[in-house]
Amino acid sequence: MRKLRLTGASAALAVAALLAGTSGAEAASYTPPGYYLLTAAQCEGGTKVGDRTLVNQLGETQGRQVVYRHSSGMRCALTYHHAGAPTQTRVNVRRDIWQTVAYDTGVFQYYAGAVGSYGCIYVSSHISLGSHSVDQFRSPTTKYC
Repeated sequence: MRKLRLTGASAALAVAALLAGTSGAEAASYTPPGYYLLTAAQCEGGTKVGDRTLVNQLGETQGRQVVYRHSSGMRCALTYHHAGAPTQTRVNVRRDIWQTVAYDTGVFQYYAGAVGSYGCIYVSSHISLGSHSVDQFRSPTTKYC
């Protein structure tokens, strides 16, 4: 099942997007004013400005964090995993001038996000394949301007 989310859409489209995604028990998003939850297609329509691999404490890799910039000034981020099954995945975005963090987190088939905002953003990502520390894959928080 592929996750699909829309912002600025009618209530019917928003409900359809949630039904096409994951259930509320499996996913949570927080996008306060100034942040936007986008579809992957909306985000990927920009120019790629960042692509980081997520690593665990042993240096093993699993997935990646990808950031795009649009001509409008919006930057957006996704966290992709390569687990081959629904996996706990998270993307965090914080505006350069704010302390509030927007995020998309849950058990997703392919990715978390896309979360975006205008101006400079800080992005971090996390993938969890289990409860042990070696099952946790993270990216360092990175600034994109």
